[in-house]
Amino acid sequence: MAIIVRAFENGGYISREESDTLYGKQDYRGFTMPINKTCKAKGWDKCLEPEYGPGEGYRPALGFTIPAEYLAPDGPTSG
Repeated sequence: MAIIVRAFENGGYISREESDTLYGKQDYRGFTMPINKTCKAKGWDKCLEPEYGPGEGYRPALGFTIPAEYLAPDGPTSG
């Protein structure tokens, strides 16, 4: 969950490049699934979402965001 911590430290966003430094270069398809599964187990909706560049169809994520409601001072609420 280091990616969540780093995204919080960055104001809710972590770039793919910064994620690569934490996890090594990899194929990010399905990357958010285990993270979001852990969040759902805690009663939260998706806590990490991929950000894509322009276009349609498959394209690599440019980075990952934490929804604004999870950045609130009182933390995430059950969704």
